[in-house]
Amino acid sequence: MFTTAAAHELFQSGISLFPDQDNWSIVKLLEQIADTKVTR
Repeated sequence: MFTTAAAHELFQSGISLFPDQDNWSIVKLLEQIADTKVTR
Protein backbone atom coordinates (compact mmCIF):
# COMPACT_ATOMS: atom_id res chain seq x y z
CA MET A 1 0.00 0.00 0.00
CA PHE A 2 2.83 2.41 0.80
CA THR A 3 4.34 2.05 -2.67
CA THR A 4 1.02 2.73 -4.35
CA ALA A 5 0.39 5.79 -2.19
CA ALA A 6 3.91 7.12 -2.84
CA ALA A 7 3.53 6.62 -6.60
CA HIS A 8 0.17 8.37 -6.53
CA GLU A 9 1.59 11.36 -4.63
CA LEU A 10 4.58 11.60 -6.99
CA PHE A 11 2.28 11.51 -10.01
CA GLN A 12 -0.03 14.18 -8.58
CA SER A 13 2.94 16.42 -7.76
CA GLY A 14 4.42 15.91 -11.22
CA ILE A 15 1.13 16.71 -12.93
CA SER A 16 0.75 19.84 -10.79
CA LEU A 17 4.21 21.08 -11.79
CA PHE A 18 4.02 19.98 -15.43
CA PRO A 19 0.32 19.85 -16.41
CA ASP A 20 0.96 19.26 -20.12
CA GLN A 21 3.22 16.23 -19.55
CA ASP A 22 2.47 12.54 -18.97
CA ASN A 23 4.28 10.02 -16.73
CA TRP A 24 7.58 11.71 -17.63
CA SER A 25 6.52 14.48 -15.24
CA ILE A 26 7.50 12.18 -12.35
CA VAL A 27 11.04 11.95 -13.73
CA LYS A 28 11.19 15.74 -14.04
CA LEU A 29 10.02 16.08 -10.43
CA LEU A 30 12.66 13.62 -9.20
CA GLU A 31 15.30 15.48 -11.24
CA GLN A 32 14.42 18.66 -9.39
CA ILE A 33 14.54 16.94 -6.00
CA ALA A 34 17.89 15.22 -6.68
CA ASP A 35 19.33 18.11 -8.74
CA THR A 36 20.25 15.73 -11.58
CA LYS A 37 19.43 15.30 -15.27
CA VAL A 38 18.01 12.09 -16.74
CA THR A 39 18.55 11.51 -20.46
CA ARG A 40 16.84 8.97 -22.66
